[in-house]
Amino acid sequence: FNHQDITDRQTLTDIGNKYDLMALSWPAIPENNIQAGQGAAGLVLTYQDQSASLPLITAVDLPIIGTTYQMADPETLEQDILDIMEKMIGINQDIGYLADHGAPTLGPDRMAMMQGGAGGGMQVFNDLLSDRYNIRQIALKDQTIPDGLNCLIIAKPTEPFSDYALFQIDQALMKGTNIAFFSDAFNEILPRGGMGMPQYIPLDTGLEKLLAHYGITMTPAYVMDKAAYKHQPREGGEQVVYFAPMLKEDTINNTPSFMHNIKGIIAMQASPLSLVPGSTASGDVTATRLLSSSKESWLMQGDINLNPMFISPPESEEDMDSYDLAWLLEGTFTSYFKDKPIPEKETGESDIENSGEAPADDTETAAPGETDPSGAGPVTGADSLEVIAENRMLETSRPGKIFVLGCSQMLMDNMLDPEGRTTNATFILNAIDHLNGNDEIAAMRSKQQTLNPLADTSPMIRGVIKALNIAGLPVLVFVFGLIVWAAGNARRKRIANQFKS
Repeated sequence: FNHQDITDRQTLTDIGNKYDLMALSWPAIPENNIQAGQGAAGLVLTYQDQSASLPLITAVDLPIIGTTYQMADPETLEQDILDIMEKMIGINQDIGYLADHGAPTLGPDRMAMMQGGAGGGMQVFNDLLSDRYNIRQIALKDQTIPDGLNCLIIAKPTEPFSDYALFQIDQALMKGTNIAFFSDAFNEILPRGGMGMPQYIPLDTGLEKLLAHYGITMTPAYVMDKAAYKHQPREGGEQVVYFAPMLKEDTINNTPSFMHNIKGIIAMQASPLSLVPGSTASGDVTATRLLSSSKESWLMQGDINLNPMFISPPESEEDMDSYDLAWLLEGTFTSYFKDKPIPEKETGESDIENSGEAPADDTETAAPGETDPSGAGPVTGADSLEVIAENRMLETSRPGKIFVLGCSQMLMDNMLDPEGRTTNATFILNAIDHLNGNDEIAAMRSKQQTLNPLADTSPMIRGVIKALNIAGLPVLVFVFGLIVWAAGNARRKRIANQFKS
């Protein structure tokens, strides 16, 4: 044990900042024999050059009630400690999945199946991920994000996030939890009874402003591509599905180790991503483009209609361009809530019953939203019984990673194979392995892919190759026969000349 004298306020502040511990100071309460003091309550775990903190007291701002303080739940404390230990050591890693805010469930879509649809669930993704990780489904409206997670997956939420929910995601990133965003620009609403065309409503959940702060924006559109998947209808012929781009060659970045050997990917209803200008100018964050469409791509915006019969490419090549579909951000991020008041949590019955708030008598509360300049909490008078909490928010992250793919459809059962050998499955699993520090697993998986598309060539080169295959091989055989005949004839003459002498 190492004893620290924290009677000096600056010493307490330094310790709190070093280990991300919330520092508390409280006034004297004579009727309860409590003297004025200051301190911090938390567990600090260290392993080699790593350290992590686990708060034992949390402060939450509730409307009307004000700032409340809650002790850590003893029933979950042991699991939280184990999670942090396993993250540090690198075994039995947990992975988080956002299970509310309208995100799809990790399993088959039973409602769609009851309506006669194909399912469209995420059972395959769940099975593939469970082979390597213990998935912890997190309902953010009722739970907090555990500190021991290496990675949090956020896949196509459709319901708005409160500022407090965004604050939890932001602070998880600040604490070192990497985040994988599988985002969509639209919410697809199917017609009742399965008759008619679906509606595509632009999404505005609040995650958009969070991602824009970190450096990525998404355009409310779908990417169409001439280099797309070709469907063979039952009645014959061939139909190009322009909203399912076939990504290969120069549209896939094979430079990162987890992207090696990935040579072909089929996207579906992908939205274009853009890097915010100047977001990496400071050098603290590096951005790597992972996927993009071909140069013969265009955008479908406004009135969305994905019926292949009504989609045709623009007549002019000037209306086409290449669009980014996936980015990886790595480095030290700045909190979205820096220099902003800590958001209030939406109140519920459990919050009111277990608020642990300070006695109301003789307590002077601050005006709504009014905070101490240090971010410590509500400003109160000198004689107030209000407890002051410092270091409640991390403004700068530990080294972290953010993966953004503008296509949640790639997680659905119809886009992945149960064995995980197609390049779609390889790409998704490799990206998650990279966020969890398992690049060596990603490298081994990449060698098992089943799709190895041919390189695109011009019509002239294809004609030359076809001519060589049809006429070139017989010519080579004929030339080889002539060489053998000439060599045999020369040998016979040489032998004949030897016996003549």
